[in-house]
Amino acid sequence: MKKYFKTHEWIEKAEEENIYKLGISEHAVTKLGDVVFIEKVENENFEAGETVLILESVKAVADVYTPEAASVHSYNEDLIENPEKLNHNDHLISLKIADPSIYENAMDLASYEAQIED
Repeated sequence: MKKYFKTHEWIEKAEEENIYKLGISEHAVTKLGDVVFIEKVENENFEAGETVLILESVKAVADVYTPEAASVHSYNEDLIENPEKLNHNDHLISLKIADPSIYENAMDLASYEAQIED
């Protein structure tokens, strides 16, 4: 089940322990428009709130943030190579996050949608 953050990322548990998939919400995808480039940040380890990817679209440039201190497990290379395929169901990156409480404390979809309407 996906959980959401006010910065428009979602997180979902992967099959491996402490591995979480990170993507962006439907709201963020719609606001960005057609994504033309996805840039990896040259780092393997990140602190909470740091940029892990940069999305460039025809409308804007947007950062994707890690919700918690994490290390890169893997990238969704298909999306990196074909950014025009990005939609709200695709994960961009898989992260190893030591503290699983970040997932438990994130918003469900209804709570996320309520906060973006404000």
